[in-house]
Amino acid sequence: MIAVFRPARHRDADAVLRCVRILRAVQAVIERRGFCPTGPGGGIDNSCGKSEGGGGAGSPVGDGGSSGGGRVEPAKSGNGPLVKAARDEHKKALDKARKNLDKAQEKADAKFAETTKKFYEAKDAHYDASDRAAKLQEEHAGIIQRLSADPTNATLQQALERSVGMLEESSKAFESTHKALEKSHKQREKVRQEMRSAVQKALRKECDSVNKEDGVEERRREQVQHIYGLESHVGAAQFGDVAERSRVIASRTVVRQEMKEAQEFAMNAVNSEIHVQAMTTPVVFEESVRASATVREIDHDAEQLVGYATSLGNRSSYTTLSANDNASTHVHEMAHHMEYSTPEVRELTNDFLASRTGGESPVQFSKKFPDVGYADDEVGSPDDFSKAFKAAGYSDEDAERLAHYAGKRYDGTMTEVLTMGMELMYKDARTFAASDPEWFDLVFGVASGRILSKTRKARKEQRPYGTPS
Repeated sequence: MIAVFRPARHRDADAVLRCVRILRAVQAVIERRGFCPTGPGGGIDNSCGKSEGGGGAGSPVGDGGSSGGGRVEPAKSGNGPLVKAARDEHKKALDKARKNLDKAQEKADAKFAETTKKFYEAKDAHYDASDRAAKLQEEHAGIIQRLSADPTNATLQQALERSVGMLEESSKAFESTHKALEKSHKQREKVRQEMRSAVQKALRKECDSVNKEDGVEERRREQVQHIYGLESHVGAAQFGDVAERSRVIASRTVVRQEMKEAQEFAMNAVNSEIHVQAMTTPVVFEESVRASATVREIDHDAEQLVGYATSLGNRSSYTTLSANDNASTHVHEMAHHMEYSTPEVRELTNDFLASRTGGESPVQFSKKFPDVGYADDEVGSPDDFSKAFKAAGYSDEDAERLAHYAGKRYDGTMTEVLTMGMELMYKDARTFAASDPEWFDLVFGVASGRILSKTRKARKEQRPYGTPS
């Protein structure tokens, strides 16, 4: 879910914003030329990286339904000419990226199959030992009961002694199979993580390849990693009790682990040289809230240099997450900021949505899925997005619901195709690529920057997106 706020246009507001944009661009050029005396955080989290008016210029007015300053491109109609052109232009690289995913996971597939086989064998052995122990205990209890009625019966006394010995043996067998089960489970999970790591390395390789082709020195990756380690990354967009409560929630082990997994995925699957602003958007935690991305135009100015981010202290945009949200939700909301902070991404996602859902009547989610809690104004079309969700292991019912959400329609500015696709890529990139190559190419092409030709050109020329070269 996303909420867009645009600055109110008071007297001379446009002139002020123009000055802000010029200052941001000049400052970014200075930083890129190496004149910014900063530490590991670069120009993002310290005074050298602050831009004039970065945080206080945007007062929320409405819900972003109008076009405000005219910087948000409307949805494109037709058969997806933009996405088709992008895929055609980069077909060789996109095909190679998908093959690299297959290759990366194939190496671990045999090993995972073997450890999975051993795990189930250990599980069966443990269950057999457990059943045997239960039967012996039952027999033992019966002997004791009969012996209590006939305490001098020598046969029963001998049976009791044998029963005690068998119980001891079964107890040892139970413990042994339990340890074997635990060991095989750990081995299986280790291989699973190796598979995940191999796939993420393949994703990272593509991001590195894009930057190498463009002759871009990777500077933002370190900065992003530095920001992820800062406490101020959580609650930076809020003040007082809200910020403090957010930091308390973020300190919980489970919350911290989910956030760490999302960040690790982002560091591998997302090109930080292009999407640094989205990757470092401050996070606010609440105990129970529907996750959302709040974006303000002052933070995502189309005239900023590509790959430039204002400092945390100057951000008005932020992500709101519940204490119970998992890593996948973290990734989803980050993708909203990716879409909003790069104009070419919005052009491609709206073009893709129009091509996939063209001719379909929008469905009202609250009527279609009355038990989920959707608002009455949430509508969308499912296309055949469900095939990717089914391939990822979702039930038919969940796949249908998620497909509708992937085809959600806003006001022609934002979509859910990137956010839901990023969740699928986080869950299982290889399966996503195989089940819906077109959708995968859009999502990973955007995340890696591969298909963002205009954005990459602007970045190489060190000029704001959309300005003449």
